Amino acid sequence: MALIRLNSQSAPANTFGGGKVLQLVSNEDSTTSSWTGWGDVISQSITPSSASSKILVLFHGMFGPDYRYCAGRLYRDTTQIAKGDANGNRTPVWFNMFYNHDLPNQSYQAETISAEYLDSPTTTNAVTYKVEAGNMNTTTRTLYLNRSTLDANQPYHELGTTTLTLIEIDGSS
Repeated sequence: MALIRLNSQSAPANTFGGGKVLQLVSNEDSTTSSWTGWGDVISQSITPSSASSKILVLFHGMFGPDYRYCAGRLYRDTTQIAKGDANGNRTPVWFNMFYNHDLPNQSYQAETISAEYLDSPTTTNAVTYKVEAGNMNTTTRTLYLNRSTLDANQPYHELGTTTLTLIEIDGSS
């Protein structure tokens, strides 16, 4: 039997409860697409086995912005989560993308973004997590998924994949 030691005290590992991985679901998208304004990137549903469960949301995506000011949002069903507090005209987002169209060769490079969030949905009903991304400043600029802005059949133009993984973690104590 495994033992966990805390401050020189020991107890069987199974006496602490919680923290165990209960299920894992994942969605991967390797297709290329583009949109102007805000657009859906990827989504995945999960049905928690307990209302006390936590859901660890792991995202990895590849983007080719054609202009600066791009960012991403995370939603649980229709509610935006994992965001900054509202403050003036600022846009609450989950992650941002660094892109400066004034720098040389930016259009040849795709940007990879990884983000995570530990959510407490407090339900045993199915929930859907969705990532959307877009430009915070204008709806006329294009954002490309899984490729760079320029997309020629050349070895220096990359193609990528985007994933959304949900891990249910036992939240009991």
